[in-house]
Amino acid sequence: MYVFLDIYVFPFFSEVNRWGKLVFNAVAGSGIDTYRAYIDKLYEPGKYDNTGNFRSSDIDNWNSLNINKVFVVIHANNKPTAEIRFDIPPGTNNVNWFSPSYVSTNTWNDLTYSISDYRKFSIIGDRQRRFYIYKNYDFCSKLEKGWLVVVDAYTFDCKFDEADNYPVFRHSIDTMCAFNFDDYVEGETFSIFIS
Repeated sequence: MYVFLDIYVFPFFSEVNRWGKLVFNAVAGSGIDTYRAYIDKLYEPGKYDNTGNFRSSDIDNWNSLNINKVFVVIHANNKPTAEIRFDIPPGTNNVNWFSPSYVSTNTWNDLTYSISDYRKFSIIGDRQRRFYIYKNYDFCSKLEKGWLVVVDAYTFDCKFDEADNYPVFRHSIDTMCAFNFDDYVEGETFSIFIS
């Protein structure tokens, strides 16, 4: 399977591009639980499954690598639609790097760098909402707003948790949004790169 990443076209192996080395790729609607694939090695490291999902053994060897930057990139229609760059210090692991304290650049103009500004900013997230960046909960109302969510399965009653096939990768456009009421982008791939 070929996926277009900005100006780069490559069959997913372990190419290096402007974001660094690809260590994880999840494909929307593939039926693979994104969180479990990232944490639990659902498929053979360094090999692509038949839908384009990929997981590098670098995730397991995180602490022994000299990683300075991590990029999370979501693509739709063969173009990056959301990007977050994390400048991580020594001692971070393959989970705690995902923190607002380490964000250096991002797609949104209102994503702040203080952990106290978020209800959730976590890979683990909340039930089946993973890689979750959220401001507040309010029972699916207009006050429930966020920037990014990977939904691995239907476990909440909010409209944005519904999908025909999982996982789904949803993010706000320019600022945080109420996913149940505002426009959002639904990505086709969710990728993590290191350098």
